[in-house]
Amino acid sequence: MKQNWKLTVAYDGQNFLGWQKAQEGLSVETTLTAALQTLLKEPVILQAASRTDRGVHAKGQVVNFFSKKTALDLFALNQLLPKDLVVYSAKKMPPAFHPTLNAKGKEYHYFVYNSNY
Repeated sequence: MKQNWKLTVAYDGQNFLGWQKAQEGLSVETTLTAALQTLLKEPVILQAASRTDRGVHAKGQVVNFFSKKTALDLFALNQLLPKDLVVYSAKKMPPAFHPTLNAKGKEYHYFVYNSNY
């Protein structure tokens, strides 16, 4: 039986086209998937509690995936990621855990910069 892993991630979205895989460029999902597959040596499919748009930052975004591995080296994973994307927790979860269905809430902050320039 595969282990269900919950990851909590943060990223500066300036260099990403958003969370979801994109044909035309770099996404958070693609970057994190590649790092996990390199580390775990197995295919990984990520599910996220939310998606973000191009340039949007996230702090505390919850993601899950299933793996044959029962241990996850968080330090090694973060070494494979760019400096603007970090996984700051990894936790084993029951098989039924899903980041969207088990979310207790979401919080969004919008900052608007108005300028004539």
